Parts: sequence; structure tokens; C-alpha cells
Amino acid sequence: MCSCWTSPCRVQAASPSSISSRVSAPVFLSWCSACMPRTNMRVLKAGAAGYLTKESAPDQLITAIQKVARGGKYVSPSLMEKFVSDLGTDMKKPRHEALSDREFQVLCVIAAGKTLTEIAEDLGLSVKTVSTHRTRMLKKLRLRNNADLIHYAIRNKLIS
Repeated sequence: MCSCWTSPCRVQAASPSSISSRVSAPVFLSWCSACMPRTNMRVLKAGAAGYLTKESAPDQLITAIQKVARGGKYVSPSLMEKFVSDLGTDMKKPRHEALSDREFQVLCVIAAGKTLTEIAEDLGLSVKTVSTHRTRMLKKLRLRNNADLIHYAIRNKLIS
């Protein structure tokens, strides 16, 4: 599992020459270390406006904030390189790529050892809804039970 820091921030112009526009809605920048490219993509699809590695230089953080403040998106050069290299080498996607974001979330929490009842309470869902997500996951991943889910998550480095 990766260690991520995601920050909602409102960026305002310090001076006309620094940042020319105001951002009216919260902007999410995610700063992560040791994340897998598919995790990075999920964060961006979920609405993050910027994504950097923790190894990024401070000037990259400033560049990211300025670009996001102008309404753009920012991905650090090292992450962009990983995205591009993965495009060419991994043409066969892992089965968990077919999961919805919620199914993927439930997979990771089941693999971490939580019960369906605990997951339902944590996510504010009914146990039946969580059970339905689990059933769909098992079918999409071609697995039989929670032990198979945990083994799959470990084998695919979805949990540590």
C-alpha cells in the first residue's frame, strides 16, 4: 500500500504576476511515495488536479500549484514517465482494473482483514450493498472466497 498525502487547498493570487486567477472550488493535490501507476490513475480519475511523488523537488510543487490555480492539471515528470512506460509494456491489464472504484475500495479493505459489517459501518453502506460489491468482485476476478481475495491482493501488491 502506498503512503499518500492529499490536500484540498484554495489557491489565491498573491500578486498579479504570480498567479493570475482564483480557484473557486477546492483543488486536490496528491503527493505520494511508492504508489503503483494504477493507484495514481485512480486518484486522478477521482478528481485530483495534480499528482507528485514525495521525491519531487520543491519547485515542482510550486509549478503544480501555479498550473492548478490556472485551471490546469499537473503530473510530475517521473510519474508521467511511469505512465508512458507502462503503456508499452503492460498491454494485458490485471483483472482488478475492471473493478469499479467502490469495488476496488472494498477489495482492499477485505484484504486488510475487515468484516463486511465493519466495512458497511466505515463506508456508511448497508451490509447487503457491501455483500453485493463482494459478489461482483469475486465474479470479475474469477475468485471463490475472501481467502482468494486476500491472496489476489497480496500477489498483485494491492496491500502490503
